[in-house]
Amino acid sequence: MKQILKNKMMLLAVSILTLFAVYYGGDAAQAAPSYDIIETQDGYLYQEIEDLWYNNATVIVEKDAERYFNGMAVGFDAENKQQPEADAMPDIILPVRADVDGTYYVWMRHYADTVSGGGQNAFHSLNGNNYTTLNLTATPEKAAWLNVTSVTLKAGETFEYRIRGRQKYGIALDCFVVTNDPSFTPTDLVTKPLEEGELIPGEDKILDAICFSVNSNNALDHGIKFRIDEENQKTAVYKSDDTIMVPLRFLTERLQGKIHYDDAANILTLTYGGKEYTGKIGESKMTDSEGNEIALSAPLAMRYERTFAPLDICQSVFGKEIFTSELGLVMLSNEKDAYQTDGSDDEIITSIITRIILDRPTGEEIISSLWSNYEAGEHPRLFANQEDFDKLRTQAAEDEYMKWFVDNMKQQVDAAEADKTIENLINEINKMTDDNTTFSTTCMDSVRDWVTSAACLYQVTGDAHYAELAWSLAEPVCQMYDWFGGGGFLCIGQMGVSMAIVYDWCYDYLQGVPGALELMEKAFMDNALQPGLDTYNGIMLTDPSGGYNTWTEATTNWNPVCNAGLISVSIVTAELYPEQAEELLGKAVRSLEAALKPYAPDGANPEGPAYWAYGTGFMVYCFAGLEKATGTDYGLACYPGVLETCYYRPYVHSMINHWDYPENTAYRHWNYHDTGRGVIGSGMYMWFATRLDDPYLAGMRLTELQRGTENVSFNDIVFYTEDNLDQNIQLPLDRYFKGIQTVFMRSDWNDPDGIYTGLHAGKSRINHSQLDTGNFILDAEGIRWIEDLGMDNYSLPGYFSSGNYGQRWSYYRARAEGHNTIVIDPGTNEDQKVSGDSPIIEYESTEDRVFAITDFRSCYQPKATSAKRGLMLGNDRTAVVVQDEITLADSYDVWWFAHTEVQDVEIAEDGRSAIMTQDGKRMYVEIVSDQEDLKFELMPAEKLPTSPERNELERDNSTFQKLFIHGEQLREFNVAVVFQTLEPGQDEPDYTYVYTALDQWGSSEDEDT
Repeated sequence: MKQILKNKMMLLAVSILTLFAVYYGGDAAQAAPSYDIIETQDGYLYQEIEDLWYNNATVIVEKDAERYFNGMAVGFDAENKQQPEADAMPDIILPVRADVDGTYYVWMRHYADTVSGGGQNAFHSLNGNNYTTLNLTATPEKAAWLNVTSVTLKAGETFEYRIRGRQKYGIALDCFVVTNDPSFTPTDLVTKPLEEGELIPGEDKILDAICFSVNSNNALDHGIKFRIDEENQKTAVYKSDDTIMVPLRFLTERLQGKIHYDDAANILTLTYGGKEYTGKIGESKMTDSEGNEIALSAPLAMRYERTFAPLDICQSVFGKEIFTSELGLVMLSNEKDAYQTDGSDDEIITSIITRIILDRPTGEEIISSLWSNYEAGEHPRLFANQEDFDKLRTQAAEDEYMKWFVDNMKQQVDAAEADKTIENLINEINKMTDDNTTFSTTCMDSVRDWVTSAACLYQVTGDAHYAELAWSLAEPVCQMYDWFGGGGFLCIGQMGVSMAIVYDWCYDYLQGVPGALELMEKAFMDNALQPGLDTYNGIMLTDPSGGYNTWTEATTNWNPVCNAGLISVSIVTAELYPEQAEELLGKAVRSLEAALKPYAPDGANPEGPAYWAYGTGFMVYCFAGLEKATGTDYGLACYPGVLETCYYRPYVHSMINHWDYPENTAYRHWNYHDTGRGVIGSGMYMWFATRLDDPYLAGMRLTELQRGTENVSFNDIVFYTEDNLDQNIQLPLDRYFKGIQTVFMRSDWNDPDGIYTGLHAGKSRINHSQLDTGNFILDAEGIRWIEDLGMDNYSLPGYFSSGNYGQRWSYYRARAEGHNTIVIDPGTNEDQKVSGDSPIIEYESTEDRVFAITDFRSCYQPKATSAKRGLMLGNDRTAVVVQDEITLADSYDVWWFAHTEVQDVEIAEDGRSAIMTQDGKRMYVEIVSDQEDLKFELMPAEKLPTSPERNELERDNSTFQKLFIHGEQLREFNVAVVFQTLEPGQDEPDYTYVYTALDQWGSSEDEDT
């Protein structure tokens, strides 16, 4: 919509200054605003609201490039529910002049939080008439277009539409569309692809280029899409270490050259531009017909029986300019620096990438592909077929890892049967049916784990007892009146996958059980397919749990979880319900595109580790289900960051009980946002290992299983590839994830006593986020010294009301004061700006130190005129420095917080240092600052007196306390806090950090004395 509206019908603003001689505001009379009247063009106008006149005293501008057109919207900073007089000062004015006769309809795009979704959110009026209430229709996850008014005008006549805020919580007004077309309804097409052949501005460069996307088996040649290798679908551009490798035959032939490969000699010969070039697989050079050597940045390679060369061959041999983007675009053309890499051209680049990678099939095409691979009634076909399972049975007898997986799964399932865990679960489900209730989340998770394991064991062992066990769990599930549980449609997603596996993998067994297949098939229709169709077609706006069914366009974990269930059920019942399967598969594949966006550019997920694992696990089921059924995932997995996301989880984990240390019983990760302390699942790692041909990923998963923190799942067996597992994992020590503007740092991968820390920045308002910009944690010597408290109680009133002044920000664990960051001039409102967007402005990693700096001024404006926080792991990676440089607009109180569960904290007499002691280990903490009146103090992990009162449902924080610094009425805050472990007998460390301005961190090593 953003491009279509702006490109096709850009407004013509007519600068006619209008000054009114009236006064607005009743008793508190104010001078009338002045503004330009905007004229329609051919009966049409598109207008960003932030570009209109608005009342600076009552309106705030929010920035969020993902949610708002043009990256901005406006909200109300004041709340007044009293009916205003007709001449009351408005908050926003839309003044329009018609260029042609007609009735003009005014549409507004907006968001509103759940708490403000009940209506009467604002007052509005037309042409000075009385204000009436305006009921907004959007939700927190999905914007809505609302027809707010209409007016009939002749050419040259004007109207003035006014809005005045009534509520302020979570309301964001984005843009207006004014049109004289009664049949025109604006549609939010941000995630909808362009029509075939339609290019957005700047994208026309593809018409004179060859374009690839990393990991995709498609390419564009002068704007026309091709499969790189029709005979070998695995032929795709890939990365080897940091080198992009391109398919040499496709490239040469597209550039009108010729190529020959001598298999016996491992020598390839290509002819281009009147010259002949030869090279040998494994060597980093080519030789031309004149005897000149052309050095290459990496060796020529053979992959999947196809030849590949490093990307620089495109310039050194083919003479093309090369453009690459961190999003994965590779463009070969005659134009140097085709696009900007500072983010300003990301919309164009993303459009090109989606044009390359996404096949966007219709439901009919998906079903056609399914029946080209399988006969109707042929099972299994979900995630694995009979040929796959036959091979797995052989591997279970011959391959040591597969044997270990199967044996351990048998032990788990047999034990759960012997100790009546499964029997008790069946009784719990039956009681729910008798009581006419539905799933609890715990029950649902248990059903999924045991029923899929039993079905898998039936296939890999041939023992019918496991099919019988799977059916004993599936039968009561299919007898339930619906599959909506405590998680709403999420439960349908989870049960859809689980029951589809039982139906598909145990199909031959179930044929012998009277009524079994019929019961499951009816449940699939009633409890999955029909609710799915109703949701996609807008019939089921809320599910029985009370949740909004806006997940079809969501970028959150809801999208892949819900779609995974519908895709799985559609695949296994396509011959029974062909029309429903066709419609749902077509819509689900298109819907999933929205869920891919948060993974860009580098795979980190903004929702936090827990929801990353949840959503990504089910995303894999979508990919794997489609791929096994149809032979392709239609390019979805090649979206920027999706395949790289498997490298996010290792960096979220510290060395405390990392994969190489099974004897350690603690299990720690950085539990930022709505993440608890439990296990962050890695069940999808076998699929990633096979897809990326990366043995280290399989090695990570195996070591997790050997440690016993997770059970073997069907993923480990079905997605395992022999000879693709290596537990000797090697990764860079540090990683900066640009998608979430967070840096993870460590001193070593394999030392459980090493240091693990990091700096968290980025956007303040995203799904499941907290006001935690500038937050950090600290592990050393096997102890977490500085903690992230993690998630709070989801039953808290308004916990997911996350807009400006949302109730979520009244709860301690969601507030900045509940994190290890800065609070300025605290009060009852949120203590960091909800609209904050804080980039990492500098990052540097070397062998002996690493640092990152964030500019988090946007979280504290207007009280702070500048604000930066840096975190350094320095002094040969033995000392952590957290340094703040803040300049304030006036005199304000500043609070510095660091939470800990360590109870033995001794503050020095001068207050400038402290020693934390636990389990015989000690951490020395020191203030380094010229502001000598700043001291360490201790306080419970509780709200400040100025904060909202504690709700009794908030989680108990009594095991935590916090080290704090309180500066009163400051104009600046320039403070470094240094953390170092102490050796036995030491009273203070040998290393002393000398305060060094943040802008000097990159120019010299950290200073010491």
